[in-house]
Amino acid sequence: MLSVRTPHDRPGLVPNVKKVARIIFKFSSGQPKTCFVKRAVVIENWAIVRVGVETTLRRAGVSTVTSTSTATEFLGVDRLTREAIDVVVIGQIADMTQAVAVREVARLCGEHSAPTRIIVLTSTRSPGVVMDLCADGAHAVLAREAADADLAEAIDSVSQGRRFVAPDLLDAMFSVKAPTPIRPRFDLTTREREVLAELAAGRTNSEISKRLLIGTETVKSHLNNIYDKLDVRRRTHAVSLAVSAGLV
Repeated sequence: MLSVRTPHDRPGLVPNVKKVARIIFKFSSGQPKTCFVKRAVVIENWAIVRVGVETTLRRAGVSTVTSTSTATEFLGVDRLTREAIDVVVIGQIADMTQAVAVREVARLCGEHSAPTRIIVLTSTRSPGVVMDLCADGAHAVLAREAADADLAEAIDSVSQGRRFVAPDLLDAMFSVKAPTPIRPRFDLTTREREVLAELAAGRTNSEISKRLLIGTETVKSHLNNIYDKLDVRRRTHAVSLAVSAGLV
């Protein structure tokens, strides 16, 4: 179980660390539930990465490992098939954002009588992204370039009902930093930030709709709200301001 010092024990921590502590203390509370990993699914766009993760899982004692390149394929399988899965490893995928994939898998698997654990291989070390993945339903978060031993440790932790965040990601969360200039918040919602991030990546409304699993009219509605809050009128202006303000 994770041992975490509160923000009061570490003067000078950035405000977001308080949120980290709340998340991890929430994850660490209560008695661990035994969850023996027998079957796992790997969702990863890159074949070479899928093979590596599959090999590590088998070495860790997982008897049955299957894989797919899209989250949509996994979400489309029947309930009985999903219920037989103990662990889902989500890496880099193309059909939707990682955050949306985590939420959708957590939602569907949350309906099962037996717990299904979600392990995320993230390509960013941003504390905010890691915290959001944990809040969205991830049981373990590792860097995409993590060593085999780290993934094996994550498997061991989730199999015993514990949460796991790789040490290097925890270090980034709890590192003491010099005060940074206060940037305007603009009061964007989580969904609006996701739409803005997709916009900054150069995606069209249709592509954003598919990746976030929302309708195109909903995308347009979010964009209008974003424009109003940022006080801009064009996509390019919104992206430029988002980058300069650190919103994406």
